Amino acid sequence: MIAAAMTRTRRLLDRLLGDDLARKLARGGLAALVIKVGAAGLSFLMFLVLARAMSAEDFGRFGFGFSLATLLAVAGSFGQRMLVLRFAPVYDHDGDRQKLAGVVRDGYRLVALGCGLLGLATVVTGLLWPGLAARGYLVAAGVFTLVLGLAEYQAHVLRAFGGMLLSLGPRDILWRAGVILLALGAALGLLPKLDAAGGLWLTAGVLAAVVAGQALAHPVTRPAALFAGPADTSDRPTWRHAMWGLWASSFIRTAAPNLAVVVLGLVLTPEATGPFFAALRLSMLLNLFLMAANMIAAPMIARTYHRGDRDDLQRLCAHVSVGLTLPTLAVFLVFVLAGDRLLELFGTGYAAYYWVLIVLSVGYLVNALSGSTSQLMEMTGDERYYLRIVTVVNGIAIAALAPLSLLLGPLGAAIALTFSQCAWNASCILRSRTRCKVDPSILSFLYKP
Repeated sequence: MIAAAMTRTRRLLDRLLGDDLARKLARGGLAALVIKVGAAGLSFLMFLVLARAMSAEDFGRFGFGFSLATLLAVAGSFGQRMLVLRFAPVYDHDGDRQKLAGVVRDGYRLVALGCGLLGLATVVTGLLWPGLAARGYLVAAGVFTLVLGLAEYQAHVLRAFGGMLLSLGPRDILWRAGVILLALGAALGLLPKLDAAGGLWLTAGVLAAVVAGQALAHPVTRPAALFAGPADTSDRPTWRHAMWGLWASSFIRTAAPNLAVVVLGLVLTPEATGPFFAALRLSMLLNLFLMAANMIAAPMIARTYHRGDRDDLQRLCAHVSVGLTLPTLAVFLVFVLAGDRLLELFGTGYAAYYWVLIVLSVGYLVNALSGSTSQLMEMTGDERYYLRIVTVVNGIAIAALAPLSLLLGPLGAAIALTFSQCAWNASCILRSRTRCKVDPSILSFLYKP
């Protein structure tokens, strides 16, 4: 029975994509999906346990510090995450091992420099800024910035080689499981409660240990290969030209949700920031299936476009959008029916943020059903136009965050974020249909590009 079901599934994939693309995407996508499903559950449990291990005020500060570190880690990475996904598969396909080593090594250096400087600035701010009610959590957030930046870049490096288990498993599974185990005693009342600084030190320390072990597990990321092996950096001018557009677009795209938490932390109380942070992290689960698909689709998009095969590129994007629709809608329905009960698990009174969760979830639903919009533009050399789109749209959303938050509270911030998700995805779809004659969204089955 299972064998028959697998045979029918394979035939369906072959009709959609062709044999080679179907097998590669299904094999890699399945591995990524399994890891991301586990990561989604562990992410929910990690933030739930941390919320229970802290007071409402400290969880609000933790959410502020976590979001700030996430934002700074993207800023300090200078677009190297997407750049290595764009160039490494091409060098690997061409068999150019020295250029492959060069782009990976160059990325590590830039990420360490950028995230290190931004993290240091956060530490200094936490130590010296006058009038802060609490300082330790900003120091911890600064250290977490560097660790998170290196962790994310290293995961993208390993993704470029197609190793889903090694690239995603340590950060998505081992890190979260480790934090849960170490914070569980405080959450259950068996140990003293954590403060915001303790929570951030815990997350940073476990992640640092996991990243170190991950680096030693692959030949490309071992210290000897990174710093001593032969490398060709003659394409560095090309990398630099591409990196600024990739950096700006990734930062602006990531800025809105994380900046929303930071803005709320500045204009409202920590007690109001914590429930919004919980609602935001829950709504991000709707990106689960899109993220899993993009893990394997991004380098495949780069290779397919490099070959000049537009029909295969459309089939690839079509399969991604088909695979996303039903499971994403199912998660959204769970939030509609039981979102208030899920929020209440984080703390008493969190259920009042139900409509914040729903509004945020609408934005992430649109993002998922739009398919691999950002990957399609970034992997096909259209990152600068993509940058203009997200700059304008997210610029409007970011500018509206503070006034809407003051006017409507956390719901205002949720409205601004949902506007940005819907607007930039719609703009990217129209651009891709015009430029590449490829539609990455579910609408491609209704309106052929």
